[in-house]
Amino acid sequence: MTRLSRLPLMLVSFLLSIMLWVYVQVLEHPETGAAHLFEVQIVAIHTPVGLIVLDRPSTFRALPQGSEDDIRKVNPDDLIAELDLSKAHKGIDSYPVRLRTLKSYNVTWEPKMVQVQVTIDVYANSVQKPVVVRTTGQLRDPNYQYVRENTTTDNAVVFVSGPQTIVDKVDHAQAILNLSNVSAGAEESHMARLELVDANGTPVTGKDLVFSPNDTAIRPAIALAAEMKPLLVSPNFRGSPAFGYRVKRYEVQPTQIEVKGRADALANMSAVPTLDVNIDGIKQTTTYQVKVRIPPQLTISGSAVVNITVVVEAVPPPPASPARTARG
Repeated sequence: MTRLSRLPLMLVSFLLSIMLWVYVQVLEHPETGAAHLFEVQIVAIHTPVGLIVLDRPSTFRALPQGSEDDIRKVNPDDLIAELDLSKAHKGIDSYPVRLRTLKSYNVTWEPKMVQVQVTIDVYANSVQKPVVVRTTGQLRDPNYQYVRENTTTDNAVVFVSGPQTIVDKVDHAQAILNLSNVSAGAEESHMARLELVDANGTPVTGKDLVFSPNDTAIRPAIALAAEMKPLLVSPNFRGSPAFGYRVKRYEVQPTQIEVKGRADALANMSAVPTLDVNIDGIKQTTTYQVKVRIPPQLTISGSAVVNITVVVEAVPPPPASPARTARG
């Protein structure tokens, strides 16, 4: 290989050696060169009312250019990096950051201004979300049950503020009630911290997400536990088939239903009647859908409608009378 052909390789080697030397000098002599790189905290200015910054760089890196003596005179507390959001809008976009000094220094800065990516959202203020009580544990007395629909809280709603996209994720504020701490028949309240959650019960958080109030008093409703009991369905018929027809049999589906109520209300019950089934004038087998009559102190488990099939047949003619023998 000739000396001329080796020239590009020699130049590359020379440049690499220079770069390595500069790097070593910076490490061994931090008072010179890149050791004067300043990390300046970024401050957002001119943010429009109703908008909020979700994400942005936190620092601005600036390198002073000048003599060593002038660079050493720079006080980091005199440096401000201003993020100008006067033209901000919802979404992700680039905005200018400019370096500003509170005092005059005989140096120049590199860079003086940069564009940074910023995420901005609309600020939602005091959006109402309902308070929901969720239970853990079990009542100590098995003869009683927790009545969710009659349980109350001091606060029916909370007021949530923050970025719109995060506030929209909040479905309700959750209060936890430990049933093992609840006494049957006692008029008492239980303080609980509130937590913002989504529709699946997953916590929703964010550094700019706030809500009020942060806790509430729960007043649990406790009642005697209801019993379940299967009762036969007893159809009530009204009318009769057309002339010449009769009811052969009837079928009920289901034959029994399960009801719930207090033990004293169920004690003397074995069947529940249906509303009237009008079979007046029918000439063929007919199926009816009819509701059962449930006393007000009881509730039914499942559907209150049963199917009643009335099987009808023609009345057979009477048997013929025996013929009389004539006298001779």
